[in-house]
Amino acid sequence: MSLIGHGSGWFGTGEYSEETIRVWVDMTLKALPPEVTEAARICALPAQFDMRLFILLSGKNEAEAIVSLSQLVAAELARPQTPSSYVFHKAVRQYLLTLWRTREHWEHFEVLTQRLAGYYLSLAYEQILRLQGPEYNEALEALDRLYPNIQAAWEGALAAGKWAFVRDFAALMDIYHTQRKRWTQNVLWLEQAIAACTHLGDRKTQAALYNSLGVSYIQLLEGDEVKNTHKAIAAYQEALKIYTPKTAPTDYAMVQNDLGNAYARLSPVGDAANLRRSIACYTEAARFWTVESAPLSYAMVQNNLGNTYIALTEGKRGENLQKAIACYQKALKVYVATRDKVCNAGRTSSGYAELQFKLGKSYAALPGGWQAEKRSVNLRRAIACYKAVLTVYTLEHAPFDYAQTQVELGNIYMQLKDGDPAQNLKDAIACYKEALRFWLRDVSSIGSLQPVIAQEKLTSAYLDLARLYVKQGRIEHVHALYQEIRQLYADEKL
Repeated sequence: MSLIGHGSGWFGTGEYSEETIRVWVDMTLKALPPEVTEAARICALPAQFDMRLFILLSGKNEAEAIVSLSQLVAAELARPQTPSSYVFHKAVRQYLLTLWRTREHWEHFEVLTQRLAGYYLSLAYEQILRLQGPEYNEALEALDRLYPNIQAAWEGALAAGKWAFVRDFAALMDIYHTQRKRWTQNVLWLEQAIAACTHLGDRKTQAALYNSLGVSYIQLLEGDEVKNTHKAIAAYQEALKIYTPKTAPTDYAMVQNDLGNAYARLSPVGDAANLRRSIACYTEAARFWTVESAPLSYAMVQNNLGNTYIALTEGKRGENLQKAIACYQKALKVYVATRDKVCNAGRTSSGYAELQFKLGKSYAALPGGWQAEKRSVNLRRAIACYKAVLTVYTLEHAPFDYAQTQVELGNIYMQLKDGDPAQNLKDAIACYKEALRFWLRDVSSIGSLQPVIAQEKLTSAYLDLARLYVKQGRIEHVHALYQEIRQLYADEKL
């Protein structure tokens, strides 16, 4: 009979201290046959175990495994988790793991740890490969189930100094951690793997792990954002001590791009110096990406450069905007060239629309000064950009972006000084009405500013048009406009 208790006993009560549990476990083990004590220690290596895993680790046959596991459950050392798998209480497992830390058991511990690590590394690799195909969801769920034992295998490899396994687990599970946004765990695994690479003298993998560590610090929600960003920068800089333009130009460029992102992230809490550093990193990355060799990477870094020039307040605003426009246009060439390709249709269409929207904002923001004609040219360019956006964003497929673009387009027509002023205002009114078609049917927009802003702009456009008609003496048009406004605002939603 167990010395710990009957039924669910201490498993469900939480009434006993860890020291009390250790004493009970020790007494229980001494009362059991040696082979059962050995089985208990072996089963503590994974976080959860079943008969197949016990056979793999112990080398026993199925009949012997059934007897050993049944004795563990009868002694209440283990409890069933599912009809075929078992777990130890956390305090029991920790105590059993300490029994391996003796000279007597250490050699056996190393052997079993390597066996466990090899088994779960193979299973993890199989599922990670499936993440790349149509079985993505099933593979991710399988990794969720395997994760407790994968982590246990990794911890065992770390404790036993099996550096190759520590490295390989972290490199492989970086993909899973990223998919599940487990950034805290990823930072821990990557830091240990980087140390393992030092033991192994594996500089190439260490560089890749440093880059992944930087990405994880950027995504980390815990802790201070600025401190995490500085840690990311330090990790990227370590990677760049290994990656060089000669030995690994593509990897070197990617880290420079990521480093640029990190410096840009610091700019809200610093001065223009961080944005200048960001621009220097992006410019360096752009040396190694061309439209021909790496079109999407080329477009990405040009887009990043454009964003940074837009954010830069140092220097002349117009010059920074012109530089941003030049970068966006370079990136846009990639999306124009690939827009009709089926393989990337969704991705390139979205990128095309986003760049056209940014170009529209940039052209509209360009200072015209006394050069009214130049200002009109830039506004016309902005109109062309926004109309290009609307070939991708529709009310049915991207209503929020569609409405936002319509508002921006309406704003440009309101500013336009060339052409027929009445037609410009009519075009603005049509845009604001289109935006309201979405805002007023979107439940989530209730209480938000977007529909209010669109209504105010619509009202302003109507008033400007009415004033224009009065100034031109077109009183009949004023009456017609008044009836149109009355009919529009008769709608209860408005």
